[in-house]
Amino acid sequence: MLSALLPARRESGARRMTVAAALLALLALVVGCQTAPKQDPAALRSAIDAANRQFTDAFSHKDGVAIGLLYAEDAVAYPPGAVEVEGRAAIEAMWKGVLALPLSEVELKTSEIGGGVDTAWESGRYRMLQNDGSVADAGKYVVIWKESEGGWKIYRDIWNSDAPSATPASETPPPPPGN
Repeated sequence: MLSALLPARRESGARRMTVAAALLALLALVVGCQTAPKQDPAALRSAIDAANRQFTDAFSHKDGVAIGLLYAEDAVAYPPGAVEVEGRAAIEAMWKGVLALPLSEVELKTSEIGGGVDTAWESGRYRMLQNDGSVADAGKYVVIWKESEGGWKIYRDIWNSDAPSATPASETPPPPPGN
């Protein structure tokens, strides 16, 4: 009689193991498919708008140090027509050079913002105004933001002028030197 019960118990145990394995697989699938946590869109927009106001205020006061502090230590800027500028100190120096020009202010108009918990991105349009109020340059930009202990900092910054290039890009690259 005892031997008649043993196969049933083994079957029942095997069935339990199969069900447990299936539940574990389902749990792993659910956890793995969850999307990364996201920043509250309104709070993110508010934080980036505040940082942009600091940027435009510092620009109008020709305060390159204040602009530099808006960048992360390991930030990289990609200005138009120039090589990338790496690190907060170099970016601060770049902006001091820009601020030495006869410019009075920069206007930023954010088009889109998105992101996760500790990084975000922003795209928009800019205008730089000369001292007489005329537009010196206008174009578009993309900024990647990184959250740190000091709040949201610019991590990557690229902007491109809408003005045509002084030297049009070649459709075919020049031959290598020596050919």
